[in-house]
Amino acid sequence: MIDIYKAIFRHANDPQFVLDLKTQKYIVVNPAFCNFLGYKEEEVANRFTPVDISLPEDLSILKKLVARRKKGVTSERYPYRVVCKSGEIKHIEVSVRRVTVPPTKMHSNRLVVGSWRDKTDFMVLEKSLRDKLQEVALANTRVLALTEKIKNVPVLTASLLKTNKEERLIKNACTAMCDRRGLGFDGVDAYLVRGNYLERSYPALCGQRAGRRKIDIRKNHQFARLLFTEYDTDYGIPSELDTSGGKIAIPLKGRNQPLGILHLKLNRKERELMEANPTAKKGYYEVLRTLANSIGLAIENLRLTEALTAQSIRDGLTNIYNRRHFNNMLADEFKRAKRYRRKLSLLFLDLNDFKQINDKHGHQQGDIILREVAQLVNANSRKIDIVCRYGGDEFAIIMPETGLDGARAKADKLQSAVETTRFTNLADPALPFRVTISAGVSTLAPETNTSDELISVADNDLFAHKKGR
Repeated sequence: MIDIYKAIFRHANDPQFVLDLKTQKYIVVNPAFCNFLGYKEEEVANRFTPVDISLPEDLSILKKLVARRKKGVTSERYPYRVVCKSGEIKHIEVSVRRVTVPPTKMHSNRLVVGSWRDKTDFMVLEKSLRDKLQEVALANTRVLALTEKIKNVPVLTASLLKTNKEERLIKNACTAMCDRRGLGFDGVDAYLVRGNYLERSYPALCGQRAGRRKIDIRKNHQFARLLFTEYDTDYGIPSELDTSGGKIAIPLKGRNQPLGILHLKLNRKERELMEANPTAKKGYYEVLRTLANSIGLAIENLRLTEALTAQSIRDGLTNIYNRRHFNNMLADEFKRAKRYRRKLSLLFLDLNDFKQINDKHGHQQGDIILREVAQLVNANSRKIDIVCRYGGDEFAIIMPETGLDGARAKADKLQSAVETTRFTNLADPALPFRVTISAGVSTLAPETNTSDELISVADNDLFAHKKGR
């Protein structure tokens, strides 16, 4: 009878084994067990434990199984995964029974006998069916998602209207269009019109390769055609908006002029849905057109606001900052320098004998000289310097991170630059004007308590230099 049991064990089609519960080693395995894993019998018997053929992430499961058996669970069936010698991962169904036998030198008195059943093909089939069901569900979900996107457009539009910077507006719009919870594009390139070119204002997102940095709209590029072509009201979309290549170009238009292009990369599943559903496709374009129009108007409004703001802080004659902006910036820079103990200097410049030019040659001539002096002073100043027209023929420069020596060196440099420059003579261009300036400086000291004190010291220094000419 024992020989019969041995024959059954040896020739069984399913992998079978005997495991010592104390040492956790496989003490006997049949050929099917070895063939299943790809090992020889001598490599496994009394050498391998379940840990050796388990995935690291499944060890916690194995630990619980061993604990249950030691507590007296006599029989159980469960799914598991094993790693073959080749590295292949196989899914199995394990059936085991705990038995008690007389102990020997080879094993303890508590053994586990069991068999495996290969479930890999079944798991593959199950996954395939699950994927197909999921695909059907996703198709329905995408239809619903398109509806949700239509709902998201007013929300996105409202959020864009709250943005006060053009760069941030473009960035927020592109980010929202790539957000899976929003419009869900695979990528967006935003191009804005700059002179004769479309320049990429915001790079591609979500893994899309970035488009060309600059496109000449004077040439016959599809984006140029799209910029200056009205939508075809009969068909709803121009030819440049064909989705066969997986991308869509939508123009950004203001009230009276084209502003740019949104180049969008569609999600593959979404593109397939639209190609199979013309009604959904047309509705999708309507959504994009509404969004693009909102972005275009938001950009135009921001530019108008920025232009009005610039006019309010710029001097109308010289185009440098005006007295009001000077007062605000000096107050801010004074607070910053006092708080962080940084250097701050103020430089006043005044044209010498400017009244004589106005009286003798007229105010139009005087205005020309004021503009040219302002341009010269601005060109010879740092980016962090704040150059202002203080009033009449007097200019002021706020110089952060500059001490007294640096301020005086700057004054000398500007005086020299003005003295060596020839200024336009409207009446006789062959005889340009020569102009000189006086300068006064002040710098922040520990005892300086207000920005007005800086102005007073610089003004007095300027007066002293003009008096000493």
